[in-house]
Amino acid sequence: MIFGDLHWAYPLFLFLLLLLAPIIWLAKRKQVKNPGILFSAYAYIQRIQRDWNQYFRYCLTALRVLALIILVIILVRPQREVRVVDREIKNMDIMLVIDLSESMSAYDIRPYRLQVAKRVMRKFIQQRKRDRIGLVVFSGTAITVCPLTFDHEVLLESLGAVDMQTVSMEGTAMGDALLVAVNRLLHSREGIESSNPEAPPAKNQGKIVILATDGANNRGFEPMLAAQVIAKKGLKLYTIALGGKKPVLRYERDRRGDMVPVKDIYGRLQYWEEPDVETLESMADISGGRYFRAENTAQFNRIMSEIDRLEKRTIQLRRKHTFQEEYTWFLMGAMCLLLLEVVLRFIRFRNLA
Repeated sequence: MIFGDLHWAYPLFLFLLLLLAPIIWLAKRKQVKNPGILFSAYAYIQRIQRDWNQYFRYCLTALRVLALIILVIILVRPQREVRVVDREIKNMDIMLVIDLSESMSAYDIRPYRLQVAKRVMRKFIQQRKRDRIGLVVFSGTAITVCPLTFDHEVLLESLGAVDMQTVSMEGTAMGDALLVAVNRLLHSREGIESSNPEAPPAKNQGKIVILATDGANNRGFEPMLAAQVIAKKGLKLYTIALGGKKPVLRYERDRRGDMVPVKDIYGRLQYWEEPDVETLESMADISGGRYFRAENTAQFNRIMSEIDRLEKRTIQLRRKHTFQEEYTWFLMGAMCLLLLEVVLRFIRFRNLA
């Protein structure tokens, strides 16, 4: 119920105003019953000059009635409506998982695979300013370099410090890395799935894992089982296979510091292991994500832009209706009227009370 720009929270209290009529009638009746003084001649009373105070004998009742009207208005709770429109942005939780196995030093993607991965991931992080992002790296084992955080400056510093020596154990423990990433997502501040296995997967919507690797799993937990865990928990996995489709020679430094091809004991040239494309595709399909192949820097950038487009943040407009209480002035007015009525009744009009 709105009158003008005021909103009345409890308009039914206005019916209390109907009680004012009996109150006024009772006050009038009380004044009529006041005892008088008997005179033998009414004409003599008429010659007595009336004092101006007599004209204000009903002023006391009027002040009290007006104060009661204001008090009823206060009970109705006058409010002024303030409309607020909020822009609600739901952030996402993203775990980046980067391979640090020896093959990431291959030069088929210039300057080399790991450096390109770090550059592209840096750009992706800078684009997702409102999301929590974490970083897991792996080779023969997996470690968390940076947990989920809104502090992207710290995350970028951690990413910049990553190199081939960050994880000392050799190998490719892809499954272990995915489990570490999942554990970080589920134990995040807003994640409750880990403490309640029966909770519906929808609880973890907006949580994704992005895996960048150039090899095949040869150590630790089975990647397909890790992908099944990801799917069961309601997460999404994007897999990116790094490297060209042609075999890539392995190089090493000789005693003079020159880069030379690696050969086995039989003199045969050695090549870097190819990415396990079939497994990466299956892992992405199980979780509802997508598989990508990045053969150069431009493709890698396009892939991360595509993931950025697919995983857009949810933006909602919420209209809030808030009300500001406006009873203060009414209360002050009622108090002033009652105070004035008391002062007049017991000081100036005491004999008329």
